[in-house]
Amino acid sequence: MSSKMESIEGARALAAVMVVLMHAASLMQVEHLSGHVGLGNVFGFGYVGVDFFFVLSGFIIAYVNYSHLGNAGSLPRYLWRRFTRIYPIYWIILLLSSILTTAGHLAAGKGFQGFVAQIVRAASFP
Repeated sequence: MSSKMESIEGARALAAVMVVLMHAASLMQVEHLSGHVGLGNVFGFGYVGVDFFFVLSGFIIAYVNYSHLGNAGSLPRYLWRRFTRIYPIYWIILLLSSILTTAGHLAAGKGFQGFVAQIVRAASFP
């Protein structure tokens, strides 16, 4: 079997797109202005994509690393690879969003009101 499973990776991409569409549709909610939800809540089921994405990701990780299961010597390398794959982009995005949030607060004349709480919330969910 190929270590690359296009159909499963495609399903995982579809799950991620479902979540993005749900969030995009929720940003279009204008109930307070016109009394309706953007796109008629057609993407309201997108939350299912989160669970689906993580189940498929767990399967892919287990499948790819099957030969290393039970081998404690391969654990440091595995953890290092996971760390270097996840955290650099996380910290870059956190830094960029902090800069943009700060600029937005200052441009709106709000100063740093609520800024620290927003950064703590963002940093709490890697």
